[in-house]
Amino acid sequence: LPIYANLAEVLRATGDLAAAEEAARAAVRCDPRQPVARQNLATILAERGQAQQALEAALAALALNPDWPEALILAAQLHIRLERRALAQPLLARVRALRPDDGGLLALALLNRAWLCDWAADGAGDSHGDHQALLRVLERADLGGSAPDGTPLLHPFLAHEYPVPAPLRARLTQAHANAWCHAAARTPLPASPVEHRATDARRLRIGYLSADFHDHPTLHLMGGMFARQDR
Repeated sequence: LPIYANLAEVLRATGDLAAAEEAARAAVRCDPRQPVARQNLATILAERGQAQQALEAALAALALNPDWPEALILAAQLHIRLERRALAQPLLARVRALRPDDGGLLALALLNRAWLCDWAADGAGDSHGDHQALLRVLERADLGGSAPDGTPLLHPFLAHEYPVPAPLRARLTQAHANAWCHAAARTPLPASPVEHRATDARRLRIGYLSADFHDHPTLHLMGGMFARQDR
């Protein structure tokens, strides 16, 4: 089991998700009662875009270890991805009970509750109480905790959706921007940057990349800008 599990993690880290899935499934076959193997498989399937299969693997891991925070978080996120937000809320309530000071989890629960238009108490606290808890977490120096890459778990967009004081919102936004600037500084630049002079007669070709290029308000709002640039 450790050999296949470690191999799956190495392959996942190198971007070979198909081979990583094969290794993770081999680990599950070696010991079906091992929750770590199921969780690793769920993570890889989620990264491959196979949300339903990933959810089944995450729930299998939870059946073996019901109080595993990482499995609870992944299962909740997959329910949300599959538009089953009502099923995500109990999982978020469980993991929040295990990690009451985790600002990222609190923000995720608040956002999911807003999507459900659920403003009543559900065992995880009422809306006002959750907002106050969020503020207490943010007022600490860690700004709600950080992901492994150093990025704050609470995205600045969420700080604009809830009654967060402006100075605190600015601190969060600056911390998030600093984290991404630090990550960008580690990225090597091309050996020969493309140059374009103002006197160059060639047309300037511009490309856009965004996760919002689908049936999303951002794309609808930007449609006119694209039309005006193609001239």
